[in-house]
Amino acid sequence: MAKSPMVTALADKSSGVANHKQLAVYTQITSDDMKPSTHFVTNAECQDATVEGIAIVILTEFGKRGVQPEKIMSLGSDGASVMTRKKKGCFIVS
Repeated sequence: MAKSPMVTALADKSSGVANHKQLAVYTQITSDDMKPSTHFVTNAECQDATVEGIAIVILTEFGKRGVQPEKIMSLGSDGASVMTRKKKGCFIVS
């Protein structure tokens, strides 16, 4: 991930056992010859399921893998409003 010139974050929030919020995170990266590939990153517990909490989980998990926030070029999601709102979607948070 860290070697890719840009990455896409793919995320989907769900509720697990005992209603614990989980965030499944994947990434799509490009190789040196610009071929895309998709990889599982984590299935993290998400204590705060707000836009800020989700962004923190994604940025933290990518940071653990050497990916700087400015390399994240896009976000893929299931279209849930917390991820895609016009003025306060997940990656408009700074």
